[in-house]
Amino acid sequence: MAVKFFLVLICGIGWTLAYIECIRIGFKQRTYAMPMYALFLNITWESFNTCYGIRALGAYHVTTLINIFWVTLDVLILFTYLKFGKKEKMSNKIFYLRVLVFLLLGYVWQYLFGYFLGLALGGVYSSCIINIIMSVLFIKMFYDRKGDHGQNLWIGVTKAIGTLAAAVLIGCFGINRLGGVYPDLGLLGILIFIIDGYYCYLLYGAWQKRVQLKKVKE
Repeated sequence: MAVKFFLVLICGIGWTLAYIECIRIGFKQRTYAMPMYALFLNITWESFNTCYGIRALGAYHVTTLINIFWVTLDVLILFTYLKFGKKEKMSNKIFYLRVLVFLLLGYVWQYLFGYFLGLALGGVYSSCIINIIMSVLFIKMFYDRKGDHGQNLWIGVTKAIGTLAAAVLIGCFGINRLGGVYPDLGLLGILIFIIDGYYCYLLYGAWQKRVQLKKVKE
């Protein structure tokens, strides 16, 4: 029981630190630090499953409290996207309409997982798939921006740690309300961790280049 609580805590802290850094960098560099599609899927997952958590576990359960806090942080990340993410050639009407459409599609995604797998298990499978999508999109964003603008190593490391803790929890110890251990989800979590490791490698390389360039200028 203590190990499970510790893993939930590490997962919560890791993702929370990643979200906070996304917010900090977003405002500092006047950009958005979480890939657009991943952001819409993430915020709809957080809000959808927070409502479920309040109903199923109670408002003061540790998982529910973490999700409530994550929703708050996701709203701030969404704000950075709304403030800094609009392309110059896109009208405000098209931009906000696109945001609304993708948010609605995100809720449809969450509903379908809950409908076919059940709210608890569907939420876990949905989060794992969103996580791997997010990891791939972070790498794509790095290459699209030709560097680590709007990103840094802290985001990659904390996300990876949070993901690994969740993978060990689900794949090795299990979650009571899910009915036990799910090795397939644990293995998927390990795969995500490896992808995050490559993302961290890219970010570390960009940081090293910047340090070397600074030394040359001095």
